[in-house]
Amino acid sequence: MTRDRAQEIVDDVVRRAEQSAAGVRESVGKASHRQAEAAAGVGDRLREAIPDLRVVTRDDLTKLRREVDRLRKRVDALEKPPGAKRPARRATKKTTSRSKSTRAKR
Repeated sequence: MTRDRAQEIVDDVVRRAEQSAAGVRESVGKASHRQAEAAAGVGDRLREAIPDLRVVTRDDLTKLRREVDRLRKRVDALEKPPGAKRPARRATKKTTSRSKSTRAKR
């Protein structure tokens, strides 16, 4: 009878281990599936969010500077008294391919 009881215990342990392993595999499978779904959703959400970021480009800044300069000139013209000379234009930094020595030779 001891041998039969030992076999029953071993069979019970094996059955429980198999059930446990099946449960773990199922849980891992579900987690992997959820992770894949979440990863797929991130790309979609990111693509939707990018247009809302409104990143300023160098061209945008250049256009804004030009508009501010244009408005500054209009304000200066409106604020000057009648008959007064126009204020001197402000020099802006512009880079050119010519050097100072080339300009001086002209």
